[in-house]
Amino acid sequence: MDSKKLFNNKWLQLIVILLIIFAVSRYAWNKNMQDIQTSRSAEESSLLVDSSNLVSLLEADLGSNKLKDVVIEKTDQGQLVTITFDPGKVWNEKSLLKEVAEASYKAFPLCFSDADISGVSFEAVPKNKQFVNLTFLRDDTLDLEWESLLKDVNNDYTIAYTTASSYTVHEALKDFLP
Repeated sequence: MDSKKLFNNKWLQLIVILLIIFAVSRYAWNKNMQDIQTSRSAEESSLLVDSSNLVSLLEADLGSNKLKDVVIEKTDQGQLVTITFDPGKVWNEKSLLKEVAEASYKAFPLCFSDADISGVSFEAVPKNKQFVNLTFLRDDTLDLEWESLLKDVNNDYTIAYTTASSYTVHEALKDFLP
């Protein structure tokens, strides 16, 4: 078949044009996806460095068996840290609240030593499922002296909950807080 006759067929011309358009768009899409993955992995690697360093510090202070997870999320306001903690066996509700207060007051100054961290949420879910969460935002911690507060919390655990930016506890624990 002659090449002129081959390309005179309108259907064949349409198919060739569509194949060229598909190939060009596929190349552009793959290039765009590579750029997205490169930028995403660069952002994740910068967070991983901070996360691994923070995890090491927290494990040293809280114990690696009690530290369950550390998640750092980047936002417009800065980095938000969520720490998941296992208080282990506790005697009663008051001892659970005190254990969480003491551990969180060890963790908060470590986190806020990084100027990019704008908030820290400290979550504990013991085996009895009585959830406890303490959250501090950087703006609310500017006047706090963590070392003296930790000593105070050893005597009166409720200080941790009254000074927190916010806290959430299981219904069964509310009677043990102001």
